[in-house]
Amino acid sequence: MRIVPTILFSLLTAGLGFLVVMQQTRGNLDFIFGSPPIPIGDVVYQFDSAKVGRIIINSDGTQAEIVKAGGTWMLKEPWNDFADARTVRSLIDFAARLQIEDVIDRDDVDDLADFGLKKSRIEVELFDKSGSPLCHFNMGRYTSWRGFDPTFKLSLIHI
Repeated sequence: MRIVPTILFSLLTAGLGFLVVMQQTRGNLDFIFGSPPIPIGDVVYQFDSAKVGRIIINSDGTQAEIVKAGGTWMLKEPWNDFADARTVRSLIDFAARLQIEDVIDRDDVDDLADFGLKKSRIEVELFDKSGSPLCHFNMGRYTSWRGFDPTFKLSLIHI
């Protein structure tokens, strides 16, 4: 019965060889074990904000697609129209500067609603001009940049 240990050692050797090859070609084994957490204070996404060519925003089943065409941001979905360049720029800058401020241990959370997170959320995806993804994140609560534009604060005051 020496065939069983030989088969087990062969499988173990093949598995370890596969891990070594993946480590050498990719530089890490994140696709198997997951990415390590980003330390507090580090930026989440590293991309050049000038390379963004398309943005998809999905909120509660409604999807908006914004495309840069000839230096102008155009809203393609749910209708065709010009997009406000200041709002698009603020969204891109937000994503490019997004950093970890604090970490909550998952075991310490009973209900995400205690932290202002709810089931309805906003999903944001940014792509470069060739269609490659630059970043993808979800926001679970309303944030100040979504509902407040400081350049229009004076126009909201009615006398």
